[in-house]
Amino acid sequence: MACAAAVVAGTLLLHPSARGQQYVPTDPQEHPRLDYGNSVVTLNDRCPVRQAKLNPTYRPVYVNRRPVAFCCMTCAGVFVQDPERYLKALQITPPSLFQKGNKPILDSSLRYRIGFEIYYFSNRAEMDRFKKEPLRYCGDLTDPVTMVRFQPTATSPHIVYANRTYFFASDSSLTQFLEKPEQHKDRRNGMN
Repeated sequence: MACAAAVVAGTLLLHPSARGQQYVPTDPQEHPRLDYGNSVVTLNDRCPVRQAKLNPTYRPVYVNRRPVAFCCMTCAGVFVQDPERYLKALQITPPSLFQKGNKPILDSSLRYRIGFEIYYFSNRAEMDRFKKEPLRYCGDLTDPVTMVRFQPTATSPHIVYANRTYFFASDSSLTQFLEKPEQHKDRRNGMN
C-alpha cells in the first residue's frame, strides 16, 4: 500500500506539461513567457505570486482567455484569492474580450468567474453583455474535475454552485463534482 502511494505521489510530481507548453524567448532571458500552443502566450513573464521563473509543469489560470502561469504548485491557489493584487503588481492588464472593447479594469467589482476562469471588464455594461451570452465570449474553459480544456456549448453539462457557473466537458465530470463540490469548486494548486 505504501508503495502504491509513493507511485501515485511520484506521478503527480512528474506531471507532464499539458498541451506542449514551451518557453518563448524574451528579454530578459531569465524570465521567458510560456507558449501553450496555437500562439497562446502567457500574459506574465514571471510568477505573479513569487516573482520567480515560470514552470511549464503547472497548469495556468486563464484571465480573459489568456494564461497566467506560475513557478510552483501552490501559487495558483494563492493567486485566485486576490488576482487584482498580483496582476497590478506585474503591471498586467488582460486584453478586452470584445472587438474594439475598452481596456479592462482590474477591480473585483468588474470581475466575473465561470468555473476557474476569470474575466475582467471596462465597465458594468460590458460585464452585463458578457453575462447575457457567456458562451459567445468565454472561449475555452477548464473542466473543474478533469482539468481538460474544452469549448463549451449550450448542451454542455453545467450548474450554478456557490453563485458561480461551472461547465463540464462530460456528464461524468458533473457527477464527480456534485459528489464532492467543495473539493472541486476552487482552484487550489498547479495540478488542479
